[in-house]
Amino acid sequence: PLWVFEELLSRFARELSGPTQAERICYGTLISREQYLKDIVEWGFEDPRTIPKDHLQIWTEAIKTPPA
Repeated sequence: PLWVFEELLSRFARELSGPTQAERICYGTLISREQYLKDIVEWGFEDPRTIPKDHLQIWTEAIKTPPA
């Protein structure tokens, strides 16, 4: 249907106008707050949650500290 085609074109246009590959931003997790750390630590993507600092950054930092 035409509305599906228009919706897909609209989404594609928004994607094209988004951040460039040079910005390398990781948009976070699907399930686990830890699952995207490989993207940030090893692959050099930026974590947009860290600027400005918020409560989620505290959770991410807590991953590095094993429970007592």
